[in-house]
Amino acid sequence: MNRKTSAVIRIVSWSIVAVILTVVLIMGVLGNWSVTLFPFGNHTTSGGWTYAESGKYTAGPAELPADKIKNIRVNWLDGSITLSAADTDQVIVKETSSQKLSTKEQLHYYLKGDTLLIEYRGATKNIITAFANGLSKKLEIQIPRKYADSFQEILVDGVSSDINLDNLKTKKLSLDNVSGDISLKNVESDTLSANTTSGSLNSTNLIVSENAVTNSTSGDVILDGSLTAVQHDSVSGDLQITSAACPENIQAGTTSGSVTLNIPANSGFTLEYDTVSGDLESDFPTTGSDSRRTYESGKSHFRIDTVSGSMKLSKTK
Repeated sequence: MNRKTSAVIRIVSWSIVAVILTVVLIMGVLGNWSVTLFPFGNHTTSGGWTYAESGKYTAGPAELPADKIKNIRVNWLDGSITLSAADTDQVIVKETSSQKLSTKEQLHYYLKGDTLLIEYRGATKNIITAFANGLSKKLEIQIPRKYADSFQEILVDGVSSDINLDNLKTKKLSLDNVSGDISLKNVESDTLSANTTSGSLNSTNLIVSENAVTNSTSGDVILDGSLTAVQHDSVSGDLQITSAACPENIQAGTTSGSVTLNIPANSGFTLEYDTVSGDLESDFPTTGSDSRRTYESGKSHFRIDTVSGSMKLSKTK
């Protein structure tokens, strides 16, 4: 198979991936929506924001015992989402809006065991009411510093929302966002899963001890901190990895985006680089062919596939 044919196949494949990823993200984030059409016979026209055990949720802001919460799960629709460590004794959940909110329009929360569940609003079957008001609400969750490093899982789903996490530690971090950016500062996790559609991911001092998986259809991804393994797929967007230690494994595929890897001196890596119209630039003296390069021992493994994107390997001090 020649390079031109390979490029066409990859462009088509990545376009399909983009569509599938967008649909999956929207369905996942808006999984609370249910719509029944055709108002005939036993069927009625309905739709709205629904979720399990909605009757157990409480409306409005809250102050909750931090030692009881090990997991946080957020579903948000319109406005920013911020989770951060703060000088407080309890977990504080609050929102701001440009307008006065009814009880149904306020955030709803439910402390189920050790899991704090937060929904954008109260359950409703009126799809027009749920969408038409333009609430543009900002959610803020403040966590006592004493407990900010003891989470099992943090899961955030957003649509038309910017997601911001600051000074938190968890074993599992999952972020899905449609039309909005993700910002991570001083965040540590065993695993990271981050999916964005029409939005960027930017991180500072991010520590992922096991595996970081990122997917983007249209937006740059910047991973800056200390990373062990990275798996990345994108259609239109650059990937930049800056790691204090050389990652053990990187698998990255882009259709129209460059890949930059900033790493310190290390014991060695093997780079497999497949591109149609991209260039390779490296500060490390490597040996081998254009598609497979080895530095020193070749211990770490990097696999980079691009159609029209360059690859740069920079040595940091």
